[in-house]
Amino acid sequence: MLRVYILAGGRSSRFGSDKARAVVNDIPLVVRLQQSILRDVDSQVFVVANQVDAYQDLGVESLVDEVPHLGPVAGIATALKHFQNFPSLLENATLEKKDDRPHIAGFITSKWCLILSCDLLAWHNEWLFCLANKLARNESALNHLSSKAVCFHDEVERSKPDLHPWWNPFPGLYHADALPIASLISKSSRPSMQAFLSDPAMNTIATSSSTLPKIESANTQQELLSWLRNRSRKVTE
Repeated sequence: MLRVYILAGGRSSRFGSDKARAVVNDIPLVVRLQQSILRDVDSQVFVVANQVDAYQDLGVESLVDEVPHLGPVAGIATALKHFQNFPSLLENATLEKKDDRPHIAGFITSKWCLILSCDLLAWHNEWLFCLANKLARNESALNHLSSKAVCFHDEVERSKPDLHPWWNPFPGLYHADALPIASLISKSSRPSMQAFLSDPAMNTIATSSSTLPKIESANTQQELLSWLRNRSRKVTE
């Protein structure tokens, strides 16, 4: 069983309100994402928020971000600390009925967790399979020992060599041993996910999402409205 963490402890300053509570089809984004994961993946899902009762009214229990409002790197540190402190939490979980959801290889679920952002607008299992397969191939090649993350990576155009490649950190697989690096970077003056994933100690495994469903998130209300319009247009076509 895979452990999944949804980061929802940000200020949502660009969105203008708590984007985890933004509604799609009458369901808040954080609840919608949690339900999608639980439905589609053999998993247990946790939400990292800035306070334990942040989404209690939505029926969602939260882990408290140890250092709130320091960005996603600090949220990852909180998730990984929980992952390390409760290694047997999922091993003892039982299901009341036959589970037909896809399962991920045991070596991945025992060492790695999936981390998402709460503003992810839709979930597609293809992302997880791609990340897990990339990790499994790396494992078989014996290159995995020092790798602490597997993430999608946007290649820059060759005609623009001055631009740096860009990590897309969510969804991503993160190893429990990435905790010291996440904690260190989260305490820096300008904690950055790009700096975190580019840190040599992370040895982040890169994979492409070019053939997969597009990863779409809502950093602003305009992005959410645009996605909703496009979604509605596709339904009516």
